[in-house]
Amino acid sequence: MEKKWLIKSTSSDISGLAKGSGVSEVIAKILINRGFHKAIDIKKFMRASIEDLYDPFLMKDMEKATEIIKQAIENKKKIVVYGDYDV
Repeated sequence: MEKKWLIKSTSSDISGLAKGSGVSEVIAKILINRGFHKAIDIKKFMRASIEDLYDPFLMKDMEKATEIIKQAIENKKKIVVYGDYDV
């Protein structure tokens, strides 16, 4: 069974936004639907620098997680990393 992506319609200037931000029209349309309406915001999102990222220690139990990882490294234990589909 073949699957087909359906992308919500928008009245924004997709072509102009795509050209202005350096992304394809499909990516521009997806980002518009996620709340990005300016080329500068899309550029910043697509080419984020370290300074643009959130501090990972704002996540719950990050201190605890880093301690567990440190102990595993010190004790030469194996570490398995699990991630969600969109990570």
